[in-house]
Amino acid sequence: METLDLIEHTATNIKNSADCAIGFESARMVLAGFEGFKEDYISHVQEHQCTGTFEQPIPCVTLCPANVDIPGYIALAGAGRCADAVRLIRKDNPFPTALTTCRFYRTTKKTTGI
Repeated sequence: METLDLIEHTATNIKNSADCAIGFESARMVLAGFEGFKEDYISHVQEHQCTGTFEQPIPCVTLCPANVDIPGYIALAGAGRCADAVRLIRKDNPFPTALTTCRFYRTTKKTTGI
């Protein structure tokens, strides 16, 4: 914790004594990081490991009501394997055109009020 205390103390002193925006803002960002991610800082310094996750959910995977493999479909279509792409979609959704139309209508109705 001595390392983190030193970093926090130094950033506070720089923030309070900086004569330019670069010094002030960089110190402010360090302090904001301490405030929001203190556990991560401690994990890095004490245990030498990162506990954070950098995975972001893919909307077409997490929000698809039919659980269709959209990334697989895009990869196959991009590789020119259109018949395989259609087969992949139909494996989970036998009526892709109908579901897409319904999904578009519901989404449009929610966002536009139509």
